[in-house]
Amino acid sequence: IEEIENPQVKDFFRLLYFETLSISRLPKRKFAEIWTKMLGHYTETVDQSIKTIERLKLNLGSAKIELGDARELKLSDDAVSHIVTSPPYAIAIDYVVRNSEQLRLMGYSVKDIYGETIGLRGKGDLRIANYYADLEQLIREMHRVVEGGGYCVILIGDTQYEKKTLPTIARTISFAESCGFK
Repeated sequence: IEEIENPQVKDFFRLLYFETLSISRLPKRKFAEIWTKMLGHYTETVDQSIKTIERLKLNLGSAKIELGDARELKLSDDAVSHIVTSPPYAIAIDYVVRNSEQLRLMGYSVKDIYGETIGLRGKGDLRIANYYADLEQLIREMHRVVEGGGYCVILIGDTQYEKKTLPTIARTISFAESCGFK
């Protein structure tokens, strides 16, 4: 992968490699089988995306990607027109364990990430309280940076923690309404 010269193609295969590593950590999953299956999914997604862009005559803009924390966005008030997001389900899925090899390959400390990741701080009831506090803070930040009249779409579902269903959807709606979203 590192010998690939085209940066977009290199990123395509890095992403495929990282996702294959993550899935192949699950029981009864073989790297080669996952790689082949995911490569099919990835190429189909690229193909369908290109066809959709051409069919709809879309003129895609540019994007600026920054590494940061959604709880403390480095953006001014009313800086974006719309937001589409899916907050992490780390309270139900331990992304750090599942992706520890990929994180190490990218130069991150797995230990440090645990203290920073939404949904992984604390144990038991404290973990749930931290998760909801973080979720509320990131919704407040989204409200602060989305301009008046803009939309904020949050894809989220109820989660399971220690065999208990958490009312994440209802809490998300409550947080959004309390900070001014309609």
